[in-house]
Amino acid sequence: MKASGSMLADSMRRNIFSSYAQYLVKFLQGYSEEGVKIRAVTTQNEIDTDQDGRMPAALWGQEYEIDFIKNHIGPALERASLDTKIWILDHNYNLWGRVMDELSDPALCKYVEGVAWHGYMGKPDAMSRVHEAFPLV
Repeated sequence: MKASGSMLADSMRRNIFSSYAQYLVKFLQGYSEEGVKIRAVTTQNEIDTDQDGRMPAALWGQEYEIDFIKNHIGPALERASLDTKIWILDHNYNLWGRVMDELSDPALCKYVEGVAWHGYMGKPDAMSRVHEAFPLV
């Protein structure tokens, strides 16, 4: 799934986005069949770090997250009739500019319900800035 061939570090390959989306759909369906409803998913926890290769993680550049959501996981959830929501970013307040750029894409916004924020870096007022610009997300 990643250029390095390892679960540790590196970034995802675009050519696996459809497979990854189908994997997530099957994951959600499996949990649903067992009575566990998953309210929302993100592309990945902490998309802007590879954890220095210490744990399974991947870098997701902004253009990769946009592509994955609007062309793969969003449509896959729709086709599977799953009402699981998608939240973008799943990282720190200091990345609020990235969120603003992503939410400026109407094709992405069609599938996005919210933003998953972390409080390790930056300030919480970033949430207000984003909400003022995009009150429906």
